[in-house]
Amino acid sequence: MTDFNSTRLDRLESLAESIMLATRENQRQIDQNQQQINQNQQQIQQHQRLIAQQQQEISQNSRDIRESMVDVIAMIATLGQQIEENSVYIRGLQSENRNILNVLMGQRGEGDGETERDRVFQVMD
Repeated sequence: MTDFNSTRLDRLESLAESIMLATRENQRQIDQNQQQINQNQQQIQQHQRLIAQQQQEISQNSRDIRESMVDVIAMIATLGQQIEENSVYIRGLQSENRNILNVLMGQRGEGDGETERDRVFQVMD
């Protein structure tokens, strides 16, 4: 019976060692997993900070773009107004030039100057 108890004790000791080794291995795995979890949490926090920073940059860029668009639209409106003013001015100059040409043609006494004057007006238009 002593041999039986001894064998049984050896088996129990062997099982206890196996359980202790498995427990150590499990604890090592738990520690590794916890370390990985901590690293992942740090990376998540870093990514959240980067995302928040990028969202702020996007918001600022959107504001800058809107302001630039307003400026460009104002510049286009001003340019359109200047073009219209220049067009009116040019039309006035053309009219004045026609009047001057009529006066000059009349002073030359050309009765049949219509065709030449017409050619001049066509070039001016």
